[in-house]
Amino acid sequence: MIWYDVIDFPEVNVVDFVYSPAVYNYWTLNLTRFCLGDEEQQLNKTVGAGAVFDHASYGRGAPMSVNAYQRLIDLSGATPITLQNPPNNGNQSFYQIDCGKIEQLPPLKYEFLGSDKVWEIKPSNYVDDLGGGVCVLNVRTLGYGDMVIGNFGETFSKDKYIIFDFEKLKVGIADVKW
Repeated sequence: MIWYDVIDFPEVNVVDFVYSPAVYNYWTLNLTRFCLGDEEQQLNKTVGAGAVFDHASYGRGAPMSVNAYQRLIDLSGATPITLQNPPNNGNQSFYQIDCGKIEQLPPLKYEFLGSDKVWEIKPSNYVDDLGGGVCVLNVRTLGYGDMVIGNFGETFSKDKYIIFDFEKLKVGIADVKW
């Protein structure tokens, strides 16, 4: 288990969770690096980048910036698809890929302040097979341009343990050993 300190990230109430009055006590870590495979993607340089751990509807889909999503679409040769029931509630378009090429996609790699451990979402965890030969990139973008904030929920945690320490305000992450 690797433990990370929770941070205050006021941008959370500007980018996605817009409530009045504002709520700031989310389980947020400082995201220090994000890569598509070995290709590093830009993080927001003005406010930094936050990783909010959320299991509900906000936590569905692989967390990714708008720019990184476009890069993944380009790398995968994905094509637009309109879905009646999309895999998450993100405010972005959805794309389908050839189901036979899932394992050729890059893993999504994340690093958080406090450790140099690289946490991955493998392609089979961020591509949803909807049946009938339709496979969709299950990505949830937030904000604009480069990564500002991401919701790390069920797509991220499919092969990980996530523990919240309420007393010490820490998030613990460990890989599942199958």
